[in-house]
Amino acid sequence: MEILPHVLVTGGNGLIGGHLTAHLLERGHAVTVLDMAPLEEGSLPRLGAAGTPRLTYIQGAVTDACVWARLPKTFQYVVHCAALLGIERVPRHQIETLDISIAGTRACLDFASGLPNLERFAYFSTSEIYGVHARDHDEQEPAVILTGSGRWCYASAKLSAEFYVKAFAERFGFPYVIVRPFNVYGPAPTSCIALTAMVRRAVANETLFISGTGEQTRSWCHIKDFVEGVVACVFFDSARNQTFNIGNDTTEISLIDLARMIVEISQSSSSIEVQGNSRHDVLNRRPNLKKAKKLLGYAPRIGLAEGIADMVRWARAGAG
Repeated sequence: MEILPHVLVTGGNGLIGGHLTAHLLERGHAVTVLDMAPLEEGSLPRLGAAGTPRLTYIQGAVTDACVWARLPKTFQYVVHCAALLGIERVPRHQIETLDISIAGTRACLDFASGLPNLERFAYFSTSEIYGVHARDHDEQEPAVILTGSGRWCYASAKLSAEFYVKAFAERFGFPYVIVRPFNVYGPAPTSCIALTAMVRRAVANETLFISGTGEQTRSWCHIKDFVEGVVACVFFDSARNQTFNIGNDTTEISLIDLARMIVEISQSSSSIEVQGNSRHDVLNRRPNLKKAKKLLGYAPRIGLAEGIADMVRWARAGAG
């Protein structure tokens, strides 16, 4: 197999980065992953990609200058996924969240700007920049970031890093793309989002807990669909110097109805408990995909029932 262009993926051992890395390796790319986690603790081993000869794995922090100094200058594509995630974790680690997303992105851009053959710098931002009502906003909508809770430092850091990406691209003349993900889920996760937690508990016949009223809505995107969108963002000429919402616009559902659907599909005996707490949260989220569909031909295909069934199989297999 011909080896395709060399790709650097930061955060490449998480859910998104791991599935993207596995996909790139299957396509024939040489991929170097930079991730803070030990290889055996991430998604790559569970996806069967850890032993691939074209994979180089480097454990280290994107904020560590020594790590960047050791990397080769052979990359044609840089995909910057690294971030600290989680609505429980972020408020407890606000400084680390800000440092990884702002200082880490700056370090990645410093490195990328010195690559002689850079074809594309892809940056993973977040749909949270649209605020608590993130439904159907196109990519030109103003950001709405609240300031009353540390939970929103993640969105503010991601938006700051978007401006860093554009500023570096303008100064150094390399093409970029910015991806704003909407509620991505799939097998081999490294963090426990709501859908993943519910599936695990349903398979174990344990109570499913829902924060808030349960009326909050999300539009869930299976990782296979998401990766197809990301690959188009990274490699298509039409994505050059663009920003894209990537997700699934057909699967919006309230958290309480999601829980009921998971219980039904998994044939679980789990009960559902709405906790009614007042934690700061996004009230509704659904992506506007008009731009991605027009410029990339992006068309997510995996419905929510099919995706939940996939997650149930994964949980029952004890895949971690």
